[in-house]
Amino acid sequence: MRKIEQVEVDLEGDRFTVTIGEGGATNSELIAVIGKAGYEAAVVGTDGESSHDRGRMDPEAGAGSTAISKLVADALEVAARQNKLLIIDFVAKWCPACRYMLDKVWTAPEVVAELDHFLFLEVDTDQYPEVSKHYRVAGIPDARIMLEDGTEVGRIHGKKSVEEVLATLRGARKAEEDGD
Repeated sequence: MRKIEQVEVDLEGDRFTVTIGEGGATNSELIAVIGKAGYEAAVVGTDGESSHDRGRMDPEAGAGSTAISKLVADALEVAARQNKLLIIDFVAKWCPACRYMLDKVWTAPEVVAELDHFLFLEVDTDQYPEVSKHYRVAGIPDARIMLEDGTEVGRIHGKKSVEEVLATLRGARKAEEDGD
């Protein structure tokens, strides 16, 4: 039986950390499992070194809904044809932080200019709960930035400033360029 030494949860950043004692899972095993769950994985060893990987967000996996495969797969296909990254923005009509992001941040001129490099898909979590469940959306607003194969390269979670959003968008573009 493996001993779990420590579990850290950061709900604001939508992250969790599990520390397993000697004889536990390998880094590759942990990264693969966490990546399949739709999270960015970082395995930190006892020496403080980190190993980072990004999980593939497979629209065909998980909840098995045809809405997931149709909605997200179609958007990924269009983004690929247009040579753009995909942003899936999980929102709800009743959410004040979502309204703020839509009215003030996503429409700011400098953000709009940066969005020329992205295809923007807004997903209402009340209308498409199966898509939200598939991507394990725990709070909104939650925007996922993905490559054409569904690999997540950025995330904007919660109410953010124009500057924070621009930094994340530019970081995602750089991650895409570095991956080519």
